[in-house]
Amino acid sequence: MALETELKFCKPDFGRVHENLSRLGADFQFRALERNLVLDDVDSSLRHRGMLLRLRQVDHRFVLTFKRPPTGQAGKSSDAPCGATVAKVLEEIETSVTDFQAMQCILEALGYRPAFTYEKVREKWLLDNAVICLDRLPFGRFVEIEAEEPEILRLAADLGLDAGCATSENYHELNRCHSQAAGLPPEDSFVFSSEERARMAASPEI
Repeated sequence: MALETELKFCKPDFGRVHENLSRLGADFQFRALERNLVLDDVDSSLRHRGMLLRLRQVDHRFVLTFKRPPTGQAGKSSDAPCGATVAKVLEEIETSVTDFQAMQCILEALGYRPAFTYEKVREKWLLDNAVICLDRLPFGRFVEIEAEEPEILRLAADLGLDAGCATSENYHELNRCHSQAAGLPPEDSFVFSSEERARMAASPEI
């Protein structure tokens, strides 16, 4: 399995980040709306062990992803406090699939069922060996940097990101924290409204 090391940065100034990406010579990859389906068993045992099983749709492409803590390390509890600042390291396997619904049926036949869905608009850039993603979600904007751990904060500074806003939480946990802070009822799924999708279709800006 490949190792994935990443940090997210909350409340970024996308305009400033774009300027710095251009200044640093980063390579733009794509901008797209992502649909994500997370699956788990009836006991939510994957989540409790810090694992993730996900089907993702980006345009007409479909990807199956499995993530877990590195061998020998305990899974991260879903009840961990918001705002952790240590980079998250996970083992990851990804593969393209040709039929989203067929793969979902296979996983459900194996005992995994939809746990929640989420959407985001992702803009992906490459800079040397780092992957920088500007993400717009229904509850906020974030920048995610995937790189070797010593490089993440250095690159974040180059992009004008605040290290004090760094978090290793996943988007499900961040949505939970957002709902909690806003006094909203907890919702596992977070998707754009039809009106938001229409506005995004009319404007290419993230």
